[in-house]
Amino acid sequence: MSVDEALAHSVATRDVATRGEATEGVATLRFYRWSPATLSLGYFQSLSDRDGHAASLPCPVVRRSTGGGAILHDRELTYSFVAPAKIGDRGAAEALYDLFHDTLITTLAEFGVTAHRQEATEAGLDSRFLCFERRAKGDLICRGAKIVGSAQRRSHGAILQHGSILLAASSFAPELPGIAELTGRELSPEKLREAWTARLAERADWSLEKGERTVAEADFAGERAAQRYGAAEWTAKR
Repeated sequence: MSVDEALAHSVATRDVATRGEATEGVATLRFYRWSPATLSLGYFQSLSDRDGHAASLPCPVVRRSTGGGAILHDRELTYSFVAPAKIGDRGAAEALYDLFHDTLITTLAEFGVTAHRQEATEAGLDSRFLCFERRAKGDLICRGAKIVGSAQRRSHGAILQHGSILLAASSFAPELPGIAELTGRELSPEKLREAWTARLAERADWSLEKGERTVAEADFAGERAAQRYGAAEWTAKR
């Protein structure tokens, strides 16, 4: 599994940290896509559950550190945001979730796509294999279908929030319509990323700086991939 580096993009904000117990430093916001198309299981899902979803069987599979249903990463845009414990208390964490989804609603409207937040978690859907067949409070809905979902995890003095924007249906998950099928609009991942970043900076009053991964970050990511996320033991742990 590899990430499409052409869409990798990071920004920094004032007085936040990427990992460890620090309360100062920089946070990182990164946008990326996946190649080849990949299925990511939620932390608590069983690897054997994927056997029941025939369309995605040709895809490689990984396991996320966050919960929820499986996501087919193909014709979508993924984002991740890492920040320090100082904004990781529950109230601030919820505000962070709202910040990302509310600004995305505004950004999508600029492209002619109308979306709204799911008002409450819909009972009876939490056992569905695919994340985008579930309905949790705060998910973004377009014409009755879920198009955006996010998750958070707080660990080691930092908070991670990441999510997926379903731009179009994938042949590996044909039951899930994307923005293209729902609205007839094919959004450019690059233009969406740029517009959303601007809305986030404006709403949160962030000072943003474009950047690339440092050598140390790349080495750290490689170690984590080898020891955990790319290891068969991690993927098959449930």
